[in-house]
Amino acid sequence: MENKKLKLLFSGKKGILLQRLPDSIESLHKIIESYYTVDSTKVQITFKDKEKDECEVLDNITYIAACGEFESKVVFSISVFNSVPISRLTIAKVPEGRKTLKFFKKKTRKMAIFDIETETTQWVTFPVGISFKEYAAWVELPSGEILYCGGGHPTSSKEAYLLNPYTQTYKSLPGMIHPRHSHGIAYNNGCVYIVGGMRNMLFFGSMMKECEKFVIETSTWQALDDLETPRGDSAAVVVGEKVFAMGKGSQYLTGLDTQNSKIDLKEDEGGCMATIEDLIYVIQGQKIKVCSITDLRVVEEITLPRKESWWSHCPPVCHEDSIYFVWWEEPGWICKFNRRTKEFKKLTSLFV
Repeated sequence: MENKKLKLLFSGKKGILLQRLPDSIESLHKIIESYYTVDSTKVQITFKDKEKDECEVLDNITYIAACGEFESKVVFSISVFNSVPISRLTIAKVPEGRKTLKFFKKKTRKMAIFDIETETTQWVTFPVGISFKEYAAWVELPSGEILYCGGGHPTSSKEAYLLNPYTQTYKSLPGMIHPRHSHGIAYNNGCVYIVGGMRNMLFFGSMMKECEKFVIETSTWQALDDLETPRGDSAAVVVGEKVFAMGKGSQYLTGLDTQNSKIDLKEDEGGCMATIEDLIYVIQGQKIKVCSITDLRVVEEITLPRKESWWSHCPPVCHEDSIYFVWWEEPGWICKFNRRTKEFKKLTSLFV
């Protein structure tokens, strides 16, 4: 370990300063137990990274990465983890059946729940042992649980979890066949479909054409046919029983099972999609394209405020006349498009 000092700040106690870093997280735990007389398995170790985000040290990998964030003195905050589950009252204010968007803050265990009907937000925290990644994707299942997968920077991940937002609990699932981030995700008939995405570092990574699906009943991943071209910042939707995909790397919206179902979007950009009856709303680049699956063509275009990759971590949610989604470019922004008035706006930022 590098020659750096270590400062430990224990909640409610005086801090201590050590001349050298311990060589592993196990050694760090012994130091904590020695100086503070606590069970190190019951403490939470956090720090502020160079971007001023709060991050958690979970294992040797995250410990080494954390130490690399400091030039000469590593500063960790120590607090006793409350093993009592967080009260369900935090969530109970959002009745079952209401439409919500979920957002997982990177490098933390925090999740935001945005109630679309009231346009209000609540935050909950998951137990120690999970840390949400950048550019991951997730989709809500009919059970109300969330399948969360991938993400990671600078290296993409295969990780997958089943999250319960109402009890703040999680279960590790088998990893995806391919590590990826910035991918498309959709649920249909007992399966979660994953399309495209990126391998490894953003901008320096390679876009992917590999697709796969998770069969919930058997808890297994199955490979699907590749996209015709690799696509990053990708999105997937289901119309009837057919899965459609789009993303940076192609200007076409295509059916996953056949290349004959193809719509020319006339823009090669990432984005997100929502379905209403047999129409797909593609939020991408400079315009929203309203696509008819029956006619396989764009039937309407609405200009967006500026040209962007409007990729979202999760599928948009439709409520009354509007489409709501979480925009990745400015982390945690909730965006709203009114289909009747054609108004597009950013509602609120979840970045706290």
